[in-house]
Amino acid sequence: MNMMFSVACLLWMCVGSVCGLQCFSGASSSYQLTDCRSSVTQCLKVTANDQTIKSCFDTTTVHQLVGLDLSLNDGCQTENTALYSAEYCLCSTDACNGSTASHVNKMFAAILFVFAAYIMM
Repeated sequence: MNMMFSVACLLWMCVGSVCGLQCFSGASSSYQLTDCRSSVTQCLKVTANDQTIKSCFDTTTVHQLVGLDLSLNDGCQTENTALYSAEYCLCSTDACNGSTASHVNKMFAAILFVFAAYIMM
């Protein structure tokens, strides 16, 4: 029985690791962790005029909609114009555009489950 539990945990870990990136999405402190489309490789956080928007980052859509020339590297950059000042941050790991709260990595959780099952044997 414990071996079956270990195998189930390993399968869960493998399935979770092939899923797409997860990013926080929403505006003004109403954020939810969402599964991004498989083509998305980065999360976005935009702060302008004391408002913050978080989402999955799709380079094609963003360039078409607003014409921004964002560097596609992880990190932040600031854009200042006569109308607004904004900071754009990109990152490439699950939930990286969230708050400073820590998020449990699926791989780490699965390893803990397997270790606990092994100890219980």
